[in-house]
Amino acid sequence: MIWYNNKRRVALLLLIFFPLGFYGLWMSDRFPKSLKNFITVVVAVASVLWYSHYEKSDVVDPASSNENAAVVFTLK
Repeated sequence: MIWYNNKRRVALLLLIFFPLGFYGLWMSDRFPKSLKNFITVVVAVASVLWYSHYEKSDVVDPASSNENAAVVFTLK
């Protein structure tokens, strides 16, 4: 038996190591295509929501930074 045809193993990989689990999900013939599509859409929507959460003000523009600023590291 090929590893990605084991439903439990693929489900576990989806939770623990998503990229490999996602590959196994799509390679497997044990999961219906509707479930594969549903999981793909959920991941896509979650990714868009995750990345759209950050505002442009959270990103530092190196061109607008203070050129005279110095970075100081302190050791404790």
